[in-house]
Amino acid sequence: MFREYLRLVFSLVRSPFLLMIALLAVCANMTLIGLLEEPLAVILNELLYGPTAGIGSPNAVLYLVFAYSTELFLLLGAIFVSVVVNSWAGIAFARFAKRQQERKTEVFESAGFAVQKLGVVVMWSVWLLLIAGLFTVLLGIVAWVGQWHWILFLLGFLIWIVLAIPTGLLLMIGLPVIAVENVSIKDGLKKTGGFLKKHFFGTVFFLVILSVLLSIIDAVSNGLSGSVADPNWALFIVGFFWLVQIVFSNLAVPFYYLSEEYKRK
Repeated sequence: MFREYLRLVFSLVRSPFLLMIALLAVCANMTLIGLLEEPLAVILNELLYGPTAGIGSPNAVLYLVFAYSTELFLLLGAIFVSVVVNSWAGIAFARFAKRQQERKTEVFESAGFAVQKLGVVVMWSVWLLLIAGLFTVLLGIVAWVGQWHWILFLLGFLIWIVLAIPTGLLLMIGLPVIAVENVSIKDGLKKTGGFLKKHFFGTVFFLVILSVLLSIIDAVSNGLSGSVADPNWALFIVGFFWLVQIVFSNLAVPFYYLSEEYKRK
């Protein structure tokens, strides 16, 4: 398992252009945040200080939908575009991992492959948002039912967790599998389900180790940036390590999947 983490380091050293894919995704997301700063501020102000603040009733939700339909539409549109951009980057990184497995280092070919898969990326993004919306609604229902008794809330929340964890893993592993195997979303999810049945606890452990590794990178970034007097250099250090974290988090899962699959061949 730890061999995959070494491959992450070697891949970045051998192919620094991987940072360009991460940079494109970051720039796109930051642009969206900048464009939506005003409508997001309006909605947050309404949620925190408006007449519906703290109510949480269906009437309050309807009020927000009708009173701030334009802002909500823009926000949802930006979230969708952001998911598309991040999914495109995920496809590109997974393709790169597959080419690495074939002893080939092709960053630009991987980015081009992700562009060719834009149809899959868009459909995957729609699917991802629908699932996220469904679980958000379910969590809201659990909170509403939980107002009657804390036992009902605890029971409902436990059921929600039991459903959310495997679904989250399926979606997290699914996109890299689709890119690595070059299959449809349906076939990719089937392969992912079979993979998780055999490697569920191993996958969870791998992701825990990955989160620790990313935390260490973040700590190194904060330490180095804090020791630099020049704010421009400090910003550069933070930005660089942020890109490294994106590369690591997107390459780790496909490397792990490929490693476990090739063990069986």
